Amino acid sequence: MGHSFFMETKNACPVCRAKKFIPRFIKNGYPIERCSSCGFERAVMHESYTKLTDRYYTKGYFTGEKERYAYSNYAGDFSVFKKNFDSVVRLLLHFTRGRTLLDVGCAYGFFMQVAKKHGFDVFGIDVSAHAIREAKEIFGGNVNHGRFDEVIFPPASFDAITMLDVFEHFDDPASSVRRARKLLNRDGILVIETNDTQSLWAKMFGRDWHFYIPPQHLSFFSAANMTMLLEKEGFRVEAIRYSGKWIPLRYALHLARSIRGSKLAESLYHRVRDMWLGRLPLYINFFDHMIVIARKI
Repeated sequence: MGHSFFMETKNACPVCRAKKFIPRFIKNGYPIERCSSCGFERAVMHESYTKLTDRYYTKGYFTGEKERYAYSNYAGDFSVFKKNFDSVVRLLLHFTRGRTLLDVGCAYGFFMQVAKKHGFDVFGIDVSAHAIREAKEIFGGNVNHGRFDEVIFPPASFDAITMLDVFEHFDDPASSVRRARKLLNRDGILVIETNDTQSLWAKMFGRDWHFYIPPQHLSFFSAANMTMLLEKEGFRVEAIRYSGKWIPLRYALHLARSIRGSKLAESLYHRVRDMWLGRLPLYINFFDHMIVIARKI
């Protein structure tokens, strides 16, 4: 294959440091490109990451604003999301006896609530000022507004760090892993929950895969290059699980109307959004969603 197929870039791959990327497609106006060496994928940004996070993660992100491709009613759907958080905490307890936990991308603090009930001493950070205002109602000074590279904690402060459905939002995932390692105690655990670009579901749908939604999602991993990144940054991958998710019906319809542009989903969403039926829990597993458990070494 000719060299014209590749694009040289100044921004090296965060996983393998290669500088040749293959253009894949354009989604929501953002080019998606793939590293020719390790397969890591990323969205090409139009603006600084700081500007993006400030404008994107507003109240509408959590309350059904269609252009955000996010939540229908985050606060109202806690009882459903709690099922997922319970599963993550139970998994985490298999790998650590420590009890200090930092949740990166904590939103309203729902995962923190679940972890606290299991005996963890919890802290959280989030880029959304709106979300942190909600979380402070429960956790006060234990939650901080800011990007992961901004908020100051002493080194070796935590036994576990969780990044649940947030790792794909980072523009510099390697830097986030390095920072997590500094903040973890010896043998500390990092939990990353994200989607897998090499899953059958992702390959079947290509650019229409539900996970390709820039500028919300910016970094896209497979199990192989995620493992490569973690090992390069001083972690040992202990386990990778492909877990399904419990989601409320109205959330599923909201994603279908916003990501897919489905008119049927749009109609049904408005019918059931405020009914008990809208909160009906659905279990979905396309085996494209991975939970990676890594230990600091």
